[in-house]
Amino acid sequence: MTNRQQLWVLLCFLMPLKVWGQSPDQLANGAMRLQQEGRHEEALKEWDKAILKDSKNYSFWIAKSQCCLVIKDTAKAIAVLQKGVQTNPQTSEIQWALAGIWEKQQKWAAALRLYQAAFTHEKDAGKKVLAASRCAEIMVQTRQYAEALRITQEALKIDSTHRECLYWQGRVFNETAQYDKSVQVLRKATQKMLAGINSAKFFYELGYALFQLEKFKDATLELRKADVGTFKPRVLEMTSPYYFQLADGYYKAHEYEKSQEALAWVLKIDPTHRPAALLKKEMEKSAFIDITPEKENVMEGLKIFTNPERRAALYANLCRLEFIVKHYEDAAKSGVEYLKIKTQTVEANVPYYVALSMYKT
Repeated sequence: MTNRQQLWVLLCFLMPLKVWGQSPDQLANGAMRLQQEGRHEEALKEWDKAILKDSKNYSFWIAKSQCCLVIKDTAKAIAVLQKGVQTNPQTSEIQWALAGIWEKQQKWAAALRLYQAAFTHEKDAGKKVLAASRCAEIMVQTRQYAEALRITQEALKIDSTHRECLYWQGRVFNETAQYDKSVQVLRKATQKMLAGINSAKFFYELGYALFQLEKFKDATLELRKADVGTFKPRVLEMTSPYYFQLADGYYKAHEYEKSQEALAWVLKIDPTHRPAALLKKEMEKSAFIDITPEKENVMEGLKIFTNPERRAALYANLCRLEFIVKHYEDAAKSGVEYLKIKTQTVEANVPYYVALSMYKT
């Protein structure tokens, strides 16, 4: 063997010794440094070395998967974490990391299995209860209400004041119209809780339950605490101004039944709402309108006038009158007669009256 060949053999022997001479933490530090420098492929090799030396360190598996995600190799990140779970089946942190990816991909069943495994195997009480709340969130999203109640009840045996578990129970009760039970658990969850963006979801669900129970004063107090961020439009939908706006809009569109329904909500929420009371009175008056004299005048005009423009105006007026007093079949017929006449201009409301009258009949 030549000197050169002997040197090559020595180098091949020493190179692994260099790797094995480094501690797992040293290898991990090197991998992180490479990541910071944007040398992700090299960093992945260093994570492989760190894992080879200490496969029980869950943070190495998670860090390697995150490195894969940085270079947008989600499939590889999933494969890394799956192998990490196989190697460390009792370690919930890896399961959580993998479940997080499944959630982003909306693969709820896969994520749920991992959170359930974390809940089953986790020894730390805090993490165990948190895993239960994550399970409950997915179960509520996928309408597995009985399962969500079961797992949160188990978790609350460990920590009876865990707010997330109480929140998901409240959600289940709201979505299954058990509003009294929702109020009970959410009152417990919001004890000594300050209003803010992070607590808005609690106060919103509590306010919603109280609103459905028609306890409007209490509902308003809780909903005010939820009136932030993305909850603002949802809170608005449980206020008297919102329902009055609906009522007014329906009234102007001649949708009187819907307007009356919205007005009823306004006056339930705020019995002193003056604009709603005035609109209600106006609607009650319109219910007793007698169009007979005016209709007779229109019919006489149709016998007399032959001019298309004049006849069209008479039919348009007749359609409007019949629609206002809810004679929808007659309104539709009058409107159709109007539309048959070729005129220079079209009365904008007539096609609307015709369509809505036909719909209502």
